[in-house]
Amino acid sequence: MLERSDGEEALRLLLGDRLQEVTAALASAKSENEVLRVVLEPALRSLQAVAGAVLLLDREHSMLRLSASSGYEKGGSTIWQDGPLSAELPATHALQWGQALFFEHAEALHHAYPNLEQLTGARGPVASAVVPMLLEGQALGVIVLDFREPHVFTPPERRFLLTLASQCAIAFERLMLARELEERVDERTRELLQEKAELEAILASIPDAVYVASQSGVTRANDSARALLNLPSGDPLPRSVAELSERLRVRDPRSGARLNLNEEPLVRALSGETSSRDLLIRRDATGEDLLLRSTAAPIHVGGAVVGAVCVKTDITNSLQVREVRALNAQLEQRILERTMALEQQSAALDGFVQFARLTAQATDILTLARHAAQVLRAALGEVSVAYYQPHDHLWKARTWTDDIPPQALEMIRSGVHMDHASFARAVRERQVVYTERWDAESEGLAESREYGAGALYPYFVGTEPCGMLNLATRRAQAWSTREKEVFESVAQSLGLALERAEQARQLDEQRQTLQKHSEALEVANEELEAFSYSVSHDLRTPVRHIKGFAGLLRRAQQDRLDEKSARYLASIEQAASTMDNLIETLLDFSRTARQPLQVAPVPLEQLVDRTRTALAPDLQGREIEWHLEKLPTVLGDGETLQQVMTNLISNAIKYTRPRRPARIEIRALERPDDWLITVRDNGVGFDSRYQDKLFGVFQRLHDEDDFEGTGVGLANVKRIIARHGGQVGAESQVGQGAAFHFTLPKHPEVSGAVPDESS
Repeated sequence: MLERSDGEEALRLLLGDRLQEVTAALASAKSENEVLRVVLEPALRSLQAVAGAVLLLDREHSMLRLSASSGYEKGGSTIWQDGPLSAELPATHALQWGQALFFEHAEALHHAYPNLEQLTGARGPVASAVVPMLLEGQALGVIVLDFREPHVFTPPERRFLLTLASQCAIAFERLMLARELEERVDERTRELLQEKAELEAILASIPDAVYVASQSGVTRANDSARALLNLPSGDPLPRSVAELSERLRVRDPRSGARLNLNEEPLVRALSGETSSRDLLIRRDATGEDLLLRSTAAPIHVGGAVVGAVCVKTDITNSLQVREVRALNAQLEQRILERTMALEQQSAALDGFVQFARLTAQATDILTLARHAAQVLRAALGEVSVAYYQPHDHLWKARTWTDDIPPQALEMIRSGVHMDHASFARAVRERQVVYTERWDAESEGLAESREYGAGALYPYFVGTEPCGMLNLATRRAQAWSTREKEVFESVAQSLGLALERAEQARQLDEQRQTLQKHSEALEVANEELEAFSYSVSHDLRTPVRHIKGFAGLLRRAQQDRLDEKSARYLASIEQAASTMDNLIETLLDFSRTARQPLQVAPVPLEQLVDRTRTALAPDLQGREIEWHLEKLPTVLGDGETLQQVMTNLISNAIKYTRPRRPARIEIRALERPDDWLITVRDNGVGFDSRYQDKLFGVFQRLHDEDDFEGTGVGLANVKRIIARHGGQVGAESQVGQGAAFHFTLPKHPEVSGAVPDESS
């Protein structure tokens, strides 16, 4: 029972490591096919399944589609096919019932679905696992693993498959959310491009000269503006407002003197001031002087001046000025509004893209919350944002935007009681809560009287609230549909990032725990090996004394021993020999774990030939039929692998002694990552109920009077194969022979290995 518990614990740890690898790979998966590959391959490898498939529901949730498969014969048919969700099949039932189905032998699948092969036109597997992928109760599809031989699904394996299906469902949700975000970004980009084209058309249609500038220089000019500079389309614009002023030879119309640069309306607008004045300029193309009215206004984004727009109207003919003044004023305002809107939308789009990149990388919660606040400010303008965390029955602000008034800031830093109506409702309903026409006094938060509307988005770890994102505005008392969509989109993205950060934290804790357990187990194993070696070594001397003095006694008293005394003395000698043999075997077993392995190519056929030659004396008078398939050359330690083949073949020879003729078969099966070696015989077999005891030290399933042995050979086989990174197994029924298997990885990570320089 202890052996089995240790095996299950080792399997659980192995599968846990595989889950961590899958989780890390899924976090970087960019497509549905990549998710399917990341999930399917580890599932096959971890459970040693021969084939597997993933079936996904279509958009209408009416059909199951075969989306990925591995291990099936190319062009062949399987029972896992496209079909309606209403069909009476294992995959559809797993989804409808919301639970995994495990068929551990062919009779189980046939009993549950007797018409399955007739319905699908394909032969069913011997054993299968059908695991549904569910996300918050919604069915997404199933993961299927098939086995050629009966397979008992252990609790660690079942937990592994259920967790793998859950991770796959989460990955699909992340892809869907990312796809939706990309579609929104693409749609918004198209809108911005359309608006940009409209703006360009508007600028082109305006007869006045229009310049757009940032702090670093002139960024845009329409055809009229280029004409003043005698600049063809495509030629670079002036690098600065000073250069523009120099090119136009800007002068005061009253004095004719060069205008001070600080008096230029475009310069004043870049400092945040709307300005208008008349200027005298000289047209480069003709050399004539023109009287222009120059009007400029700043462009604000998030409260900061990011640029300015300037319209220069030719008022040389004052009559034209009066006629078009009203129209120009309207056009100027429209240009300013559209330009500011375009710049703000561009900044918001950049913020969304940066936030999406950050959520895929950062794990610090407050860093993520600060960036979410920046995105909301860029997208919605002058709004206040704060992120709270629970502490001592209070919601306390941990990060916030810098526009919050001092009294309100002091309040949120001190904390809002968890029983406050809006906060409590958000936690209770587990969804966003919008409060419009905010009344600070009735809400019991008098310090927030400057605000007209608020919104709260809660976050949870399991069932416990862990955070709250707060949005507030002083501009209005109600939220628009667009503002709600932007807030919920950013809040959901932050929630996904927080979930990933929490998962990363939990995985790190689990990894540290596993590391501690592994280190403790390693120390315990080393102590156990040392103890075993010491005990075995110390026992040899007294046993050999018993044998030696018993022999001396027999020779000294040979003529005086009666029959009964001679029989007693023979029993002493036999017991001492048996004890000496057991001690020697135990020492060999201990040395197997302590001796470094020399890794090199090992031809298994040579090991079999050597074993048969060494065991030739045991074959005298025996009739044995040997069935030997071609065996591969593997990477491993030749000396210890020789022990494995010798133990398994000698067992087969020993337990087929009553058979006439005896039959011994040795074959190899190549799999994607390893070789499966099988030694099968037609001997006396064993009761499969006790197969877990086979590979334990001093465990025997037959009477020693019938079959000699110490019960250490198979334990040694298990230890050697485990050090090579493989696994062992056995199948049998009483009187019907036995089959012993072991696997050898193609690229082993051998425990305690050193390179063989001779190879």
